[in-house]
Amino acid sequence: MSRGFSLQRCRAVDNRGAGIWYDIGNERSEVAHCYVADNDEAGIFYEISYGLHAHDNLIVNNANHVEKPRGAWGFGGITLSSSEDCVIEHNTLVGNRDGLTFREQNRTTPRIDGGEQRVLNRRHVLRNNLVASSQGFNVAFWMDTTFFGPHPGGHDKSDPIFEDPKSLTFQLEHNLLFALPGRSNYLFGCSWRPKSRMAHTPTEFLGVSGIADSSFTGDPRFRDPLAREYSLLPDSPVARMNVGVRDASQIPQR
Repeated sequence: MSRGFSLQRCRAVDNRGAGIWYDIGNERSEVAHCYVADNDEAGIFYEISYGLHAHDNLIVNNANHVEKPRGAWGFGGITLSSSEDCVIEHNTLVGNRDGLTFREQNRTTPRIDGGEQRVLNRRHVLRNNLVASSQGFNVAFWMDTTFFGPHPGGHDKSDPIFEDPKSLTFQLEHNLLFALPGRSNYLFGCSWRPKSRMAHTPTEFLGVSGIADSSFTGDPRFRDPLAREYSLLPDSPVARMNVGVRDASQIPQR
């Protein structure tokens, strides 16, 4: 648990788990101007907590281990797991398993000031991020809930229907998404649930989810992504769009 804990200008590289992990009842956290790369699980993992502000981070090649039965699932560059009131803005995420992800189960968390309460993904704002070349999806709603139908194991077939994500105030605004060839930008619902859907464009995502998204799709035109040189070519559309990290000089050397 923490309140008002800020990580700035840090390197979180090559860990066997998450790069940066806040877990259980954290409040008003910040992660800014960090380089987060090559971690086995999520780059930034915010779990059963409140009020993360993650901005101006470079997040590369995290969580690139396939989901397996009873193993880690739903991890990406930034993963919000049953958390509330987060603002994720002006991050550059490249080549992670998934880019921006929401991981959901039916959970509770203790609070710093006492008591325990139910917590779930809601009232998030994701804006002005650049999300490119994710191995799975650039935006993934890994929601393992009955809203998307019963679990194949059958243990929850008599449970109440979980909240519809479109009622939980997700704001997706002015992000740039660039999918790998043959991949979809969006996943809506865990892939093992029968009502899970994929979508490629923001318009398609609105159609399957009911959640509006004013984002764009297109190639950001990095100078040399294989060499992890994420400056932009002169004809890149990103300079006109105000997405991604605003001042790369604030991020520690890779």
